[in-house]
Amino acid sequence: QPPLVLEELAPLERKVVEILLGESLPRDQLIQTLGLPIGEINRLLIGLEIKGLIKETLGELQINPKYSINSPQ
Repeated sequence: QPPLVLEELAPLERKVVEILLGESLPRDQLIQTLGLPIGEINRLLIGLEIKGLIKETLGELQINPKYSINSPQ
């Protein structure tokens, strides 16, 4: 897989990825951190999961380890 460039993501997708770069989080904690309506966040997370960018393991969301994250300077 080529590296994932954060600037190529939609703003909310990028925010989720940036939050999950530091640590994996339970879905409820991520929802609380984002402070957006639950339905909107769930649609966003499902989209990121379908794209293969994030995955949920043992109840926690994390960046899919097959990706390296690059941010152009």
